[in-house]
Amino acid sequence: MRGRWLGLAAAVVLAVLIVTPLVVYRQAHPEVAARAAQVDEPLRAALAGDFAPILRNIPLVLSMFTVEGDHGLEYNLQWRPVFPEPLMSALFYLGVALAVWRAVRPGARAAASPPDSPSPSHGLGTDRQTRLPSANQHIQGPLSRGKACLAPTASPISRQDSTLSAPEPSQGEGELRPFHAPDTPSASAQGATKPRFAEQVRQQRLPYLIVLLLSAAMLAPTILTSDARNPSRPIGLLAVLFFYVGLGAYAVWRWLSARWGRAGRWLAAGLLAVTFGLNIVLTARDLPAWADNPVVRFLYQDDLYQIARYLDAAEDTAAEGDAPISIAGLTPDWVDPMSLRLLMARQDLAPSFFDGQGALLLPAGAPPAQVLVPDMFALHPAVSAMLGEAGAPVDAAGFTRWTVTRAVSPPDGYTVTPAGAANAYAALQAVAWDSMTPGGTANLLSVWATRAPSAARLRVFVHLMDAAQTAVLAQDDALHVPSLQWRAGEVFYQTHTLNCPPTSPPARTRCASGCTDPLTGVRVPFEDGTDAATVAVRVR
Repeated sequence: MRGRWLGLAAAVVLAVLIVTPLVVYRQAHPEVAARAAQVDEPLRAALAGDFAPILRNIPLVLSMFTVEGDHGLEYNLQWRPVFPEPLMSALFYLGVALAVWRAVRPGARAAASPPDSPSPSHGLGTDRQTRLPSANQHIQGPLSRGKACLAPTASPISRQDSTLSAPEPSQGEGELRPFHAPDTPSASAQGATKPRFAEQVRQQRLPYLIVLLLSAAMLAPTILTSDARNPSRPIGLLAVLFFYVGLGAYAVWRWLSARWGRAGRWLAAGLLAVTFGLNIVLTARDLPAWADNPVVRFLYQDDLYQIARYLDAAEDTAAEGDAPISIAGLTPDWVDPMSLRLLMARQDLAPSFFDGQGALLLPAGAPPAQVLVPDMFALHPAVSAMLGEAGAPVDAAGFTRWTVTRAVSPPDGYTVTPAGAANAYAALQAVAWDSMTPGGTANLLSVWATRAPSAARLRVFVHLMDAAQTAVLAQDDALHVPSLQWRAGEVFYQTHTLNCPPTSPPARTRCASGCTDPLTGVRVPFEDGTDAATVAVRVR
């Protein structure tokens, strides 16, 4: 490290300057580490003395390079390893083996012939005759120490048994001036050679040791966490991985070139071309399917991005820009609103959000209203039927736009019973259900008009009671319209599925519905003092 301390110190100082604000913010906001708390089970087990989870993770992490990749779809093709093609996998393993060998046994070949000793490249130490340069040229390498030079007509010489000789010059030929073979280095010269050779050996070892240690450090985060096959966690290692590939490729190139010359170089070039060409073909084949996967499109908010572009473009269209808007999504609580706020340039629109797989939300205001449904998921059949009766869909890039021009009512086949009960946050307007049979499945809709956002995340419950209203025969608790975002004047239809028991009485019974806090189990009271509104239903 002699002469490099200044650069190393600068790197350490820069790292401290970068990390310090992150550490300070982390200490002030512990909630940002919520994700880490979800995946650090192997680390916590190791701190408690149980290293079994970490030991199980090691082969899983090593296998993600060439055997089996990430199980999720967030960052990569599912199950695809880092190197899916066999040729590049072989180059990777060869590079790793060479890096380990050179880190453990550096300069093994050089150890047999230190830098200052004669080598076959100088023409010494063999029985082959070597033609020396002309008298006007200095002999380079170890021979230059003898200060020897030849007359222009010097003849070939040979060295055998460490004795240098030359034929006697013939009549008219130039004379061969005295020539001295290099002597064995003196003790002082050997002492100077050894430190230089040891320094060269150390310098040969150091780069490979650094790369191997860096690889191990980069793999530590995924070894110490759950879901070990995750190439995104050691993402800083990806560039280093291709160092191993390049090291293996260069070794193959040199070996083939030394064995077959130009033909070997052409063969090596062909193998490398096939390797990278196969990688390109597999990527071109699989990547589009990954990008079109509905889960991937949801994770990267592609459909919501298309909706944001549409809303930004509708700024000059008063009829569309001023219409009330609700947007269906899979995460209406906070991900969808936050994402749209970041993706959309307009700040004058405030759409409402709901999960179209289990509810329909009509925004406040008189028709027309717009309901935007991303293409990444399918609507609940009842929701799709209600939208189909209230307006016509228009397909757009990444989503479908429904313009609701008249009042929405439950689908055909549903029996509607008015409720007329209200609490501080919403009013239960009606309960609608399709046919109920003993042992069958009944689909219900609870219809609510919102008044204000709630202070807690509520759910809507629906209980099918027996005739005496003392026992619950079937129930469903759900809410796909976040109560924290309720606005006065909105109407939503929440779907419920009840599995009627075989012993259900084939007669009129009662259905109880209301709002409850799932964390505490406390129901929100209605204005009449009850905690549930009951309506009459019939089980056939």
